[in-house]
Amino acid sequence: MSLKEKTHFLNLGNCGGKIGKIFVSEMNYQGSFGNGSTQDLKLLGNVPNTYHLRNFDGFGGFRDRALSCLAENEEFMSAVSNIKEKIIFISFGAGGSTGSGCSTVLAELLLEEKDEDGRPEKIVCPIVVLPASNESVAKHRNAYQAVQELMELQEFGLGATFFVSNDSSEDYGYINNTFARMLDAFVSNDSYGEINNFDESEKIEMLRNGGAMVISQVGSDKEASVILEKLTKSGIF
Repeated sequence: MSLKEKTHFLNLGNCGGKIGKIFVSEMNYQGSFGNGSTQDLKLLGNVPNTYHLRNFDGFGGFRDRALSCLAENEEFMSAVSNIKEKIIFISFGAGGSTGSGCSTVLAELLLEEKDEDGRPEKIVCPIVVLPASNESVAKHRNAYQAVQELMELQEFGLGATFFVSNDSSEDYGYINNTFARMLDAFVSNDSYGEINNFDESEKIEMLRNGGAMVISQVGSDKEASVILEKLTKSGIF
């Protein structure tokens, strides 16, 4: 089984859904989508495994509503608990409320099951989309709180965290597609050379180890090589 077949994208909120749609609909990864807004889910079109978080039509920017939301949506919680793939990327916008609020709770849930060595059975890797500098103070406060909670999950075995900056471009679609293309290259590319000679076991360990991970691209768009650098080994910053 390839590394791609062992991978699942759990996509939360509007921002996470947009990123997840690229991986699921265009790149044929396994994935699921959770959102409190029916309008946001409709915008995704025909994607599989969508869950409307009932009684919560958006959180209005209030992250603390997430716990109540998850407690009232057992079907979604059960679906998350039963994800069979080993590697789970949780994509969400840190400045919002649905994804920002639910992501850390779901990450902790996925890390509960341990293997015989005491390590989490699942490799859980957050994809955190940071608000642009010109966005509201409330969004930056939500992002700060979400990242603080992710840092606390390091001791439970949280995997590599990917930060996507919305300051990179005014075209958010471009940012999302660029990130998706590079992460897909890391997961699915089995070519080798002086720059990107990683076998599957090495990739798994890179994803398993906590800390922030940076993906950079060199070369042409068609034949890009991917360089990964782990910024820290024991924390997100």
